[in-house]
Amino acid sequence: MLFFLVAMRIGPAWTLLLNLAAGLLLLFAAGLAIAGLLSVAVRNSGLAALDGAIAGWFAARRTPDAAEATLIVVSVVRGSVLIVLVALVAAVLAWRNRPWRADLLSVVGTVGAFVPLVVLAVVAELTGADGTAPGGGEVAPLSTQNAVVAASFCTLAWLVSRSARWPVAVAAWTAAAAGVLGIGGARLYLGLETASGTAAAVLLGVLWTVVFMVAWATRDRAVGDREPPTDQATPPSPGQRSPVEPC
Repeated sequence: MLFFLVAMRIGPAWTLLLNLAAGLLLLFAAGLAIAGLLSVAVRNSGLAALDGAIAGWFAARRTPDAAEATLIVVSVVRGSVLIVLVALVAAVLAWRNRPWRADLLSVVGTVGAFVPLVVLAVVAELTGADGTAPGGGEVAPLSTQNAVVAASFCTLAWLVSRSARWPVAVAAWTAAAAGVLGIGGARLYLGLETASGTAAAVLLGVLWTVVFMVAWATRDRAVGDREPPTDQATPPSPGQRSPVEPC
């Protein structure tokens, strides 16, 4: 009702833009809340105490040739590249399925699937500042790259598997898990991130995608419940007049 009244006053186009802007602000606020809670949880979990040991274990096994090859992979498979890839895949799938609707969830779940990833990158940058633990030790910052990479791989798997058969879905999610673990391990191997920062970032990226998956499934269920059942009409018997519907 509110959407209808606003549309009558300022027009449907401006109402849609207002709806999308308000939704993005809520999305940004939700991202800050989730990232803040994860940072507090990781900070109080004691994972930062293992950062030095894990970093030393990787450093002892680091070789120049392997480090150079790993750095190339990490430079190519980075957040900005994956965001562009998600945008291309989402555009192709949206063009094939034509799921156009005028609400934020439908936009970010189809052609605008890259928008939450951009918001996540901003949120991770804002919440990834260095902090101090209660005992005075340094806490590893939240890794923006790992967060965006994890969310991008999960979003790609979700987009591909949403309308595919189960073998394709299993393959997509397996590849996404391998990509998240591979890039996270590669950045640890190079010493670019810490274990606690990687754990927090991967959890943030995965939870970010799970929120949209649950919201999309809930929306689909609600839309399906509102649609009337399509019963096959039985032809009238001979001599029986069909009822006239009122205008």
